[in-house]
Amino acid sequence: MNIMPENSKNIAIVGAGLVGAGWAMVFARAGQQVKVYDASETIRRGLPEHLGTSLEALHRHGLVTETPAAITARIQIVETLPQAV
Repeated sequence: MNIMPENSKNIAIVGAGLVGAGWAMVFARAGQQVKVYDASETIRRGLPEHLGTSLEALHRHGLVTETPAAITARIQIVETLPQAV
């Protein structure tokens, strides 16, 4: 099942909690450029550590072959909703 159009290159995620962060990793692992926005500055600040920890664990267990740094390089955390979309 292909849920993304072939020409889809940029993804915007609104909400960076567990679900939003998870989707950011899914799309970034698929090679998409991802912009993530959350209204909470605290959540935005904690997101890089959360992504890094999660991807390192997946990599350590052989569930991700690409380096966590390469995946997170495709994820941009933005401070405003208009920046995301």
